[in-house]
Amino acid sequence: DANDFEGSVLPKVLWNSKKFYLGIVKVVWDRDIQGEFNNKGGNKLVSIDPRLFHIDPKAKGYTRKDMRYIVIEEPMDLSEVRARYPHKDVQPEGDGISEIRTKDPAFKSIGSEYVIGQRHRVIVKECWLNSDVMHEEEVKDSDGNCVYDDKGEKRTKWVKKYPNGRLIITANGKMLVNIPNPYAHGEFPYAIYASRISGRLLSWGDAEPLFVIADKMNRLLKDAMANLRISMNTPWIADRHAFGETDKHHLLTNQPGLVILKNPQSEVLRLPAGELPQSYFLFYAEMRKLFDDVLGSYGVQRGQLEK
Repeated sequence: DANDFEGSVLPKVLWNSKKFYLGIVKVVWDRDIQGEFNNKGGNKLVSIDPRLFHIDPKAKGYTRKDMRYIVIEEPMDLSEVRARYPHKDVQPEGDGISEIRTKDPAFKSIGSEYVIGQRHRVIVKECWLNSDVMHEEEVKDSDGNCVYDDKGEKRTKWVKKYPNGRLIITANGKMLVNIPNPYAHGEFPYAIYASRISGRLLSWGDAEPLFVIADKMNRLLKDAMANLRISMNTPWIADRHAFGETDKHHLLTNQPGLVILKNPQSEVLRLPAGELPQSYFLFYAEMRKLFDDVLGSYGVQRGQLEK
């Protein structure tokens, strides 16, 4: 379908849930897609980066009634923001310019707003709030008529101004939207999927312990590679007068059949290659075992016989 949920959105959500513990889906209205009954526009599901999704740390759950707020940050081009909100004067901040460096003199300013070679970016913040702002409204009967008291004055009551929540959108501190929750169901347009059952609202992703172990294994392999490269071309030790002229030291190479001519009673030799200690291999094997234990992968699952 137009959402391509199983093809593109779902894999991203699952990946985020494994890496960051939470996978987040947003339901947005896309006016450009083909909707039902050949109508223009329809709902679209998009994956949200959990690193840009800030949930109330005191929340009891992932529904609107269980939290006070959520804030979603989205880096966006200034031109796109101005196209969405043409009646708002949004200006870039000093650190909101991504410069494309070039020495081409053809890259010159075009007007007072846009500069070729520069890209203006802003941070758009979408804030969904459970607001406790109260306001006074008239009391009406079942027919919609105002109710009067004994003195002939209209009866009023204090109620929440935003019973289903509030939406505020800003860009670089500029207010763009400040409205009640536009959705009739009264929920925020986000679905949050945790990777596992946990007593904590926010936790580490299932893959995070694997990343820590993999990082240490990569460091060990990097050290082994550096040792191997040094072993293939170990340093030379030569007396200052070994070649008569110091500028001939560059002749010491690893070329096959190399003949080195040196002065008598001088010394030219190579340092022996240092070997990796046996503890290196034992520790690396233990890291691999620990990685498989955390992953839950064992030899029998890979077609290996258990010993």
